[in-house]
Amino acid sequence: MKFKLLIFTLLAVIFLNSTPSFAQVVNVSSGTGFFINRLGDFVTNAHVVGKCTKIVVGQKKNVNIKAKLSVIDKEKDIAILRTEKIPETVAPLRFDTRYNIGDNVLVIGYPGNAGITRVNVMKNAKIVSTKGFNNQPGWIQITNEIAKGNSGGPLLDIKGNVIGVVSGIMSKITHTGKVYEQVGVAISLPILKKFLDSNFIQYSQRIYTEIPFFKNQVEEIANKFIYNVNCI
Repeated sequence: MKFKLLIFTLLAVIFLNSTPSFAQVVNVSSGTGFFINRLGDFVTNAHVVGKCTKIVVGQKKNVNIKAKLSVIDKEKDIAILRTEKIPETVAPLRFDTRYNIGDNVLVIGYPGNAGITRVNVMKNAKIVSTKGFNNQPGWIQITNEIAKGNSGGPLLDIKGNVIGVVSGIMSKITHTGKVYEQVGVAISLPILKKFLDSNFIQYSQRIYTEIPFFKNQVEEIANKFIYNVNCI
């Protein structure tokens, strides 16, 4: 059995100027991210912003916030952007880093056309493994509710706490090369916390309780700290 990790990066966007005969094609990588503190630090994937010449984040169409790459770890696939925005609400990291196979989780981000409309999409998923490829630690596998544009977004528990960072899709392949299963893959919470601590980046934590929020309650809270990322 073989594994293949698929990460999403590139979109082709055509910008037209006032002269109808001229069009400029610009390659844009689109993803998701979230504010981690009120200093303007913003978490996303390294593969989303690692080759940018310009980065903007935003929630509403035609409203862009300039961002600069602050810290990046390509091996862990985590990057921190620094923005001038002071967010009213930041993503709370779950204090308890333990989670189990079968736990309900939520994937929220800007897949597909949501990267253009900037209306985020939230989907239900379940944890299918607390390890990654060939049982590697530091990863979470979930039922496949991930699409292009979700990369860098938070993986949330049913209380809206961050328990991971969405990274891509893992395809399980037979010896003949046929894909027989696909699962979503997220960077685990211990890896994220270790990365933030080692780079002296502030973050808030919240204790997990068994009483769930309704999905619309979690979405309302997450809307305040999750943003679309465009890299040119």
